[in-house]
Amino acid sequence: MTLLQQGLIISALGISLTFAALVVVIGLILLLRALFPATAPSLRLAASPVHESAERERSAAILAAVWYVRNHMQPARPTDPALGHRLESPPGGYWRAAPGLDEQ
Repeated sequence: MTLLQQGLIISALGISLTFAALVVVIGLILLLRALFPATAPSLRLAASPVHESAERERSAAILAAVWYVRNHMQPARPTDPALGHRLESPPGGYWRAAPGLDEQ
């Protein structure tokens, strides 16, 4: 038996073993479906639909308008001019370059 024939036999054995395992898994799925059939979910409807009063809807609309104005219409906040400097020099200092290496 040559090396090529041996490789082909091992390859065919591996592929057949893989497909046999696939057949076993599919058979197990079909068996479990037969033992435990799926049932349609029961829909429960509310006894009566809930109606909000016009006053609640109006107060919700006013609240939404006030929230929008507070969050979107405010003047721009001033930025911190030292933000970049603070990001470059962390409090721990563990990633700072050794003295003399920054100037290169």
